[in-house]
Amino acid sequence: MSKVLVAYASRTGSTREIAEAISDELRQTDHTVILTPCADAADVDGFDAVVIGSALHGRRWMPAAVGYLHRQGRYLINRPTFLFQSGPGGEDLPGVTSTPVPGAVRRVIRRFDLPEPVTFPGRLDPGRVRGRIARWLTQSGAPRDCRDWTAIRAWGYEVGIELHECLARRPQRPHDFYHPLSVSAC
Repeated sequence: MSKVLVAYASRTGSTREIAEAISDELRQTDHTVILTPCADAADVDGFDAVVIGSALHGRRWMPAAVGYLHRQGRYLINRPTFLFQSGPGGEDLPGVTSTPVPGAVRRVIRRFDLPEPVTFPGRLDPGRVRGRIARWLTQSGAPRDCRDWTAIRAWGYEVGIELHECLARRPQRPHDFYHPLSVSAC
């Protein structure tokens, strides 16, 4: 069993709910999970693995998530790390063709050799959105919850299983340097 930090940044609660579902799946695979907003997250030193997620707003991660990723980046290269992003609300929205990795996040993951984030469609609720683009995307007025809970839970479960395999291969001597071996962080 390992201790996993799941840190998230969410403006309207949608990404927090995704992080909660991922945390539940990690617990189902016998991991101890600490779930917290990035703004309150502890240093990664006390954790065997880390999952960081952010809502996408204006094609950018939220500042708390980018800041946390940047501050902790050098400590993430020697532990399994998994990233996810949520938004904007499904590929069927007008003007939405794909969800690229934001530039600030791309620079950090390149610098510290971290995996690219997995993208999950989010939720757009006209009563809770802020900003011109978000209002445009919800112009019909109907809430759109495009989150695929099966895919989210499957990813969380797969991360949990992969962590068991990854941590079993981890060198046991303190002087051995552990570095992620695959794109998925092990």
